[in-house]
Amino acid sequence: MNYNIMILVFAQIVFLFVTRYFPERYNILKVVIDGFIVPSFISIAIVFYYAHFISINFVIPLLLVNITAMMISYFEGDISSYIQIIIIAIATTLLFFLGYINIYTMVAIIAFALIMVLLKIFNKFETTNLIYRFIGNLILII
Repeated sequence: MNYNIMILVFAQIVFLFVTRYFPERYNILKVVIDGFIVPSFISIAIVFYYAHFISINFVIPLLLVNITAMMISYFEGDISSYIQIIIIAIATTLLFFLGYINIYTMVAIIAFALIMVLLKIFNKFETTNLIYRFIGNLILII
């Protein structure tokens, strides 16, 4: 196993251990660590293990999918939830114009966010963050 992968695995174990002892007032930090940082470390470690390199052009869409999956899991249907999804779409479009992602990735991430939100609203499709990330990463690979 590579040293970089060991560092990522050790860091996510430390994060998961430390979040157990956070006081209640730091709940939002615990949610971000458990729902975004640790899954991102896992995804990057898996990619690094199989690809043996990490490209910024692959990490950025991976992080966007993880952020989108976390937002979809906490989507409640109020105005702030819709604003968060709009901000993800704007950030994805901005990253396309800056050249970090291509047009297909931009469309895939925005479509993933919209389809999952619509499924959650109309069909009451509720599942875990892991399933959302799996679906999003599968869309990115295709």
